[in-house]
Amino acid sequence: MGRGNYCARGDYAEQWYLDYDNYYSTIYDAENDEETEETFFDEELLNEDVSALMNEIEKRFPSFRHCDKWGNYYEGRENHFLLENEMFYIGIADNEWSAAIFIQGKDEDISRNGYEGLAGKHFDNYTKQIEKILLDMFGDVYKRSGAWMSKKIERSA
Repeated sequence: MGRGNYCARGDYAEQWYLDYDNYYSTIYDAENDEETEETFFDEELLNEDVSALMNEIEKRFPSFRHCDKWGNYYEGRENHFLLENEMFYIGIADNEWSAAIFIQGKDEDISRNGYEGLAGKHFDNYTKQIEKILLDMFGDVYKRSGAWMSKKIERSA
């Protein structure tokens, strides 16, 4: 079964998931010198990891530049676009139990500018390299494998 319900849209779209379980920490009770059963979600750590990921992608692909845009209704209002170039957005979306990292084509711009062939070629390269960066940074991630489905992928030893 999949890890949530976010789905990047368009002719050129792919997504991976960072499991939120990696961002929960046990609260330590210093007064009694023991861990408690309480946990907290470390959003600051997630933001640091996403920022480092976007920096790595930008280093690998200089055509991408930082942006801070939110998707419209068609694109998914929960989409937070963090990088863009002439043909694609890369960003993050809340996916209930995980953070969805996605690449999504600017379909109208691709069609209007006649970039279909170019977009397909770059999309394949971008997805392979983004997945490699994710695995290098995190060791394992989930990848969408179908409607409501995802599979865990791991870095090769």
